[in-house]
Amino acid sequence: IKDLTLYYGLAIRRHPDSAEEMKKAVWATFLHKCSKDDEPMHEYCPRGENSWCKWRVAEAKGQLNDFHHEPALHQSVQEAIRPVYEALSSD
Repeated sequence: IKDLTLYYGLAIRRHPDSAEEMKKAVWATFLHKCSKDDEPMHEYCPRGENSWCKWRVAEAKGQLNDFHHEPALHQSVQEAIRPVYEALSSD
């Protein structure tokens, strides 16, 4: 949760000129922490070797076969905080 708080704040500060990009960045942080090896959810994570997302870095380097996610947020935690993300990123 501490990481999510930090990442949420960074997502907002890094995209002050575009509400849409800000929303994508906010959701990237949540989905990133929910990702598992058998269910990666990095569609909103920035692409390329310079990404903060280690999965995207591995993708850019062609090393996804060797990549393993850190443990995902527990399902009950995901369910508890998803409505907060939905509310804070709604129009």
